Amino acid sequence: MSDPVTTFARRLPAGEHYGSARSLLRTGELDFAASVYSGGSATAWHSHERACFTALLGGSYREEFRSVSLECTPGNVLFRPADAVHRDHMGPAGARCLIVELSPAWMARVWEAGLALNTPHQSREMQFVLARIFKELNLDDDLSPLVLEGLVLELAGSFWRALRSEAQPPRWLAETRDRLQQDFLAPQRLGELAAQAGVHPAHLARAFRRHYGCTVGDFIRQRRVGFACAQLQAGKSSLAAIGLAAGFASQAHFSRVFKAMTGMTPGQYQEAVAPTCKSQTKPSIA
Repeated sequence: MSDPVTTFARRLPAGEHYGSARSLLRTGELDFAASVYSGGSATAWHSHERACFTALLGGSYREEFRSVSLECTPGNVLFRPADAVHRDHMGPAGARCLIVELSPAWMARVWEAGLALNTPHQSREMQFVLARIFKELNLDDDLSPLVLEGLVLELAGSFWRALRSEAQPPRWLAETRDRLQQDFLAPQRLGELAAQAGVHPAHLARAFRRHYGCTVGDFIRQRRVGFACAQLQAGKSSLAAIGLAAGFASQAHFSRVFKAMTGMTPGQYQEAVAPTCKSQTKPSIA
Protein backbone atom coordinates (compact mmCIF):
# COMPACT_ATOMS: atom_id res chain seq x y z
CA MET A 1 0.00 0.00 0.00
CA SER A 2 1.41 3.41 -0.96
CA ASP A 3 2.27 5.99 1.66
CA PRO A 4 -0.09 9.00 1.21
CA VAL A 5 2.48 11.44 2.66
CA THR A 6 5.12 10.35 0.16
CA THR A 7 2.61 10.15 -2.69
CA PHE A 8 1.29 13.70 -2.28
CA ALA A 9 4.46 15.44 -1.04
CA ARG A 10 5.58 18.18 -3.42
CA ARG A 11 9.05 17.73 -4.96
CA LEU A 12 10.82 21.08 -5.23
CA PRO A 13 13.22 21.52 -8.16
CA ALA A 14 16.77 22.78 -7.74
CA GLY A 15 16.95 26.38 -6.54
CA GLU A 16 13.45 26.53 -5.04
CA HIS A 17 12.83 26.82 -1.30
CA TYR A 18 10.05 27.82 1.02
CA GLY A 19 10.64 31.17 2.68
CA SER A 20 12.28 34.27 1.23
CA ALA A 21 15.37 33.15 -0.67
CA ARG A 22 18.12 34.78 -2.68
CA SER A 23 20.92 33.16 -4.63
CA LEU A 24 24.45 33.97 -3.45
CA LEU A 25 26.55 31.99 -5.94
CA ARG A 26 26.11 29.18 -8.46
CA THR A 27 29.08 27.12 -9.60
CA GLY A 28 27.16 24.66 -11.79
CA GLU A 29 27.35 21.82 -9.28
CA LEU A 30 26.97 23.76 -6.02
CA ASP A 31 24.33 26.43 -5.41
CA PHE A 32 24.63 28.74 -2.39
CA ALA A 33 21.54 30.60 -1.20
CA ALA A 34 20.32 32.54 1.84
CA SER A 35 16.76 31.97 3.01
CA VAL A 36 14.61 33.63 5.69
CA TYR A 37 11.51 32.03 7.24
CA SER A 38 8.83 33.80 9.28
CA GLY A 39 8.20 32.96 12.93
CA GLY A 40 5.72 30.21 13.71
CA SER A 41 5.34 29.15 10.07
CA ALA A 42 5.26 25.55 8.91
CA THR A 43 5.59 23.83 5.56
CA ALA A 44 3.63 20.96 4.10
CA TRP A 45 5.33 17.62 3.58
CA HIS A 46 7.73 18.00 0.65
CA SER A 47 11.08 16.89 -0.74
CA HIS A 48 13.91 18.47 -2.75
CA GLU A 49 15.39 17.35 -6.04
CA ARG A 50 18.90 17.94 -4.68
CA ALA A 51 20.69 17.00 -1.48
CA CYS A 52 21.80 19.96 0.61
CA PHE A 53 23.58 21.28 3.66
CA THR A 54 21.62 23.86 5.67
CA ALA A 55 23.38 26.06 8.24
CA LEU A 56 21.11 27.81 10.73
CA LEU A 57 22.35 31.38 11.28
CA GLY A 58 19.58 32.63 13.54
CA GLY A 59 16.26 31.59 15.05
CA SER A 60 15.26 27.94 15.33
CA TYR A 61 13.29 25.25 13.55
CA ARG A 62 12.42 21.57 13.65
CA GLU A 63 12.92 19.47 10.52
CA GLU A 64 10.60 16.48 10.71
CA PHE A 65 11.26 13.37 8.63
CA ARG A 66 9.17 10.20 8.64
CA SER A 67 11.59 8.44 11.02
CA VAL A 68 13.28 11.26 12.96
CA SER A 69 12.88 14.91 13.99
CA LEU A 70 15.93 17.18 14.21
CA GLU A 71 15.81 20.27 16.43
CA CYS A 72 17.96 23.00 14.89
CA THR A 73 19.41 25.97 16.80
CA PRO A 74 21.99 28.59 15.72
CA GLY A 75 25.25 26.93 14.80
CA ASN A 76 23.64 23.70 13.60
CA VAL A 77 24.43 22.37 10.15
CA LEU A 78 21.98 19.80 8.76
CA PHE A 79 22.52 17.41 5.86
CA ARG A 80 19.43 16.29 3.97
CA PRO A 81 19.59 13.69 1.17
CA ALA A 82 17.82 14.28 -2.13
CA ASP A 83 14.15 13.28 -2.17
CA ALA A 84 13.95 12.90 1.63
CA VAL A 85 10.32 13.70 2.47
CA HIS A 86 10.06 16.12 5.39
CA ARG A 87 8.30 19.20 6.75
CA ASP A 88 9.62 22.19 8.72
CA HIS A 89 8.26 23.92 11.82
CA MET A 90 9.78 27.35 12.49
CA GLY A 91 10.35 28.69 16.00
CA PRO A 92 8.72 31.92 17.22
CA ALA A 93 11.63 34.04 15.91
CA GLY A 94 11.64 32.33 12.51
CA ALA A 95 14.89 31.15 10.95
CA ARG A 96 17.74 32.47 8.81
CA CYS A 97 19.67 29.87 6.85
CA LEU A 98 22.56 29.38 4.47
CA ILE A 99 21.70 26.58 2.03
CA VAL A 100 24.21 24.70 -0.13
CA GLU A 101 22.51 22.57 -2.79
CA LEU A 102 24.54 19.65 -4.17
CA SER A 103 24.09 18.46 -7.75
CA PRO A 104 23.59 14.73 -8.48
CA ALA A 105 26.95 14.64 -10.31
CA TRP A 106 28.73 16.15 -7.30
CA MET A 107 27.03 13.70 -4.93
CA ALA A 108 28.00 10.80 -7.22
CA ARG A 109 31.69 11.73 -6.92
CA VAL A 110 31.32 11.94 -3.14
CA TRP A 111 29.85 8.44 -3.09
CA GLU A 112 32.63 7.15 -5.34
CA ALA A 113 35.12 8.52 -2.81
CA GLY A 114 33.46 6.37 -0.13
CA LEU A 115 31.42 9.10 1.60
CA ALA A 116 28.02 7.41 1.60
CA LEU A 117 25.92 10.33 2.81
CA ASN A 118 22.41 8.95 2.61
CA THR A 119 20.66 9.82 5.87
CA PRO A 120 19.52 13.06 7.54
CA HIS A 121 22.05 14.20 10.11
CA GLN A 122 23.02 17.37 11.94
CA SER A 123 26.14 18.63 13.67
CA ARG A 124 27.24 21.63 15.74
CA GLU A 125 30.92 21.16 14.92
CA MET A 126 31.13 22.60 11.40
CA GLN A 127 31.41 26.30 12.28
CA PHE A 128 35.03 26.48 11.19
CA VAL A 129 34.33 25.29 7.67
CA LEU A 130 31.30 27.59 7.53
CA ALA A 131 33.39 30.60 8.51
CA ARG A 132 35.69 29.96 5.55
CA ILE A 133 32.67 29.49 3.25
CA PHE A 134 31.29 32.89 4.34
CA LYS A 135 34.68 34.47 3.73
CA GLU A 136 34.90 33.01 0.22
CA LEU A 137 31.33 34.01 -0.66
CA ASN A 138 32.21 37.58 0.22
CA LEU A 139 35.45 37.50 -1.80
CA ASP A 140 33.61 36.11 -4.85
CA ASP A 141 36.54 36.19 -7.31
CA ASP A 142 37.51 33.84 -10.14
CA LEU A 143 38.97 31.29 -7.70
CA SER A 144 35.94 31.22 -5.39
CA PRO A 145 34.14 28.29 -7.11
CA LEU A 146 37.25 26.10 -6.79
CA VAL A 147 37.85 27.07 -3.15
CA LEU A 148 34.18 26.63 -2.26
CA GLU A 149 34.06 23.14 -3.76
CA GLY A 150 37.01 22.16 -1.60
CA LEU A 151 35.32 23.57 1.50
CA VAL A 152 32.03 21.78 0.80
CA LEU A 153 33.99 18.54 0.25
CA GLU A 154 35.55 19.15 3.66
CA LEU A 155 32.05 19.60 5.06
CA ALA A 156 30.94 16.29 3.50
CA GLY A 157 34.00 14.52 4.86
CA SER A 158 33.39 15.90 8.35
CA PHE A 159 29.78 14.70 8.28
CA TRP A 160 30.80 11.24 7.11
CA ARG A 161 33.48 11.01 9.79
CA ALA A 162 30.94 12.08 12.41
CA LEU A 163 28.39 9.51 11.21
CA ARG A 164 30.97 6.73 11.41
CA SER A 165 32.43 7.74 14.76
CA GLU A 166 29.08 8.13 16.48
CA ALA A 167 28.31 4.46 15.94
CA GLN A 168 31.64 3.21 17.23
CA PRO A 169 32.86 4.85 20.48
CA PRO A 170 32.47 2.95 23.75
CA ARG A 171 29.83 4.24 26.12
CA TRP A 172 32.31 5.81 28.57
CA LEU A 173 33.93 7.79 25.74
CA ALA A 174 30.60 8.99 24.35
CA GLU A 175 29.59 10.10 27.86
CA THR A 176 32.88 11.98 28.24
CA ARG A 177 32.31 13.75 24.93
CA ASP A 178 28.72 14.61 25.91
CA ARG A 179 30.00 16.07 29.20
CA LEU A 180 32.52 18.22 27.35
CA GLN A 181 29.84 19.23 24.84
CA GLN A 182 27.66 20.57 27.65
CA ASP A 183 30.36 21.90 30.02
CA PHE A 184 32.81 23.40 27.53
CA LEU A 185 33.11 26.59 29.58
CA ALA A 186 34.19 24.80 32.77
CA PRO A 187 37.90 24.12 33.49
CA GLN A 188 38.72 20.52 32.53
CA ARG A 189 41.60 18.22 33.50
CA LEU A 190 42.40 15.03 31.64
CA GLY A 191 43.05 13.13 34.88
CA GLU A 192 39.67 14.06 36.32
CA LEU A 193 37.86 13.16 33.09
CA ALA A 194 39.65 9.80 33.01
CA ALA A 195 38.79 9.11 36.66
CA GLN A 196 35.11 9.83 35.96
CA ALA A 197 35.25 7.46 32.98
CA GLY A 198 37.16 4.78 34.91
CA VAL A 199 40.08 4.60 32.47
CA HIS A 200 43.72 5.69 32.37
CA PRO A 201 44.31 9.27 31.12
CA ALA A 202 46.57 8.03 28.30
CA HIS A 203 43.85 5.61 27.16
CA LEU A 204 41.24 8.37 27.18
CA ALA A 205 43.52 10.68 25.16
CA ARG A 206 44.23 8.01 22.53
CA ALA A 207 40.60 6.89 22.23
CA PHE A 208 39.30 10.45 21.99
CA ARG A 209 41.66 11.33 19.17
CA ARG A 210 40.94 8.07 17.31
CA HIS A 211 37.16 8.46 17.43
CA TYR A 212 36.76 12.23 17.21
CA GLY A 213 39.82 13.27 15.24
CA CYS A 214 41.18 15.79 17.77
CA THR A 215 42.53 16.08 21.29
CA VAL A 216 40.29 16.79 24.27
CA GLY A 217 41.74 20.31 24.44
CA ASP A 218 41.08 20.95 20.75
CA PHE A 219 37.50 19.71 21.13
CA ILE A 220 36.85 22.19 23.96
CA ARG A 221 38.46 24.98 21.94
CA GLN A 222 36.24 24.10 18.96
CA ARG A 223 33.12 24.20 21.12
CA ARG A 224 34.09 27.61 22.52
CA VAL A 225 34.70 29.05 19.07
CA GLY A 226 31.47 27.46 17.82
CA PHE A 227 29.58 29.11 20.68
CA ALA A 228 31.22 32.42 19.79
CA CYS A 229 30.20 32.02 16.13
CA ALA A 230 26.56 31.63 17.13
CA GLN A 231 26.78 34.74 19.33
CA LEU A 232 28.46 36.73 16.54
CA GLN A 233 25.69 35.70 14.16
CA ALA A 234 23.08 36.93 16.65
CA GLY A 235 24.93 40.29 16.83
CA LYS A 236 23.51 41.24 20.24
CA SER A 237 26.74 41.63 22.25
CA SER A 238 30.13 43.28 21.86
CA LEU A 239 33.14 41.27 20.71
CA ALA A 240 34.73 41.58 24.14
CA ALA A 241 31.58 40.32 25.88
CA ILE A 242 31.27 37.39 23.48
CA GLY A 243 34.91 36.41 24.02
CA LEU A 244 34.47 36.40 27.79
CA ALA A 245 31.17 34.49 27.56
CA ALA A 246 32.91 31.87 25.38
CA GLY A 247 35.54 31.27 28.04
CA PHE A 248 38.50 33.22 26.68
CA ALA A 249 40.76 35.11 29.08
CA SER A 250 40.85 38.31 27.03
CA GLN A 251 39.73 39.78 23.71
CA ALA A 252 43.27 39.32 22.36
CA HIS A 253 43.19 35.62 23.31
CA PHE A 254 39.73 35.29 21.76
CA SER A 255 40.84 36.93 18.50
CA ARG A 256 44.03 34.86 18.27
CA VAL A 257 42.30 31.49 18.76
CA PHE A 258 39.31 32.44 16.60
CA LYS A 259 41.50 33.47 13.67
CA ALA A 260 43.68 30.36 14.00
CA MET A 261 40.59 28.15 13.71
CA THR A 262 38.48 30.04 11.16
CA GLY A 263 40.94 32.15 9.17
CA MET A 264 39.14 35.35 10.19
CA THR A 265 39.04 37.62 13.21
CA PRO A 266 35.75 37.71 15.14
CA GLY A 267 34.97 41.11 13.60
CA GLN A 268 35.65 39.87 10.06
CA TYR A 269 33.44 36.83 10.67
CA GLN A 270 30.58 39.00 11.92
CA GLU A 271 30.88 41.28 8.88
CA ALA A 272 30.94 38.26 6.53
CA VAL A 273 27.82 36.72 8.06
CA ALA A 274 25.79 39.90 8.48
CA PRO A 275 24.86 40.54 4.79
CA THR A 276 24.02 36.86 4.31
CA CYS A 277 21.81 36.80 7.39
CA LYS A 278 19.96 40.06 6.96
CA SER A 279 19.06 40.11 3.28
CA GLN A 280 15.45 39.35 2.47
CA THR A 281 14.06 39.20 -1.01
CA LYS A 282 10.91 38.16 -2.75
CA PRO A 283 9.96 34.54 -1.93
CA SER A 284 10.91 31.97 -4.52
CA ILE A 285 7.72 30.02 -3.74
CA ALA A 286 4.44 31.64 -2.90
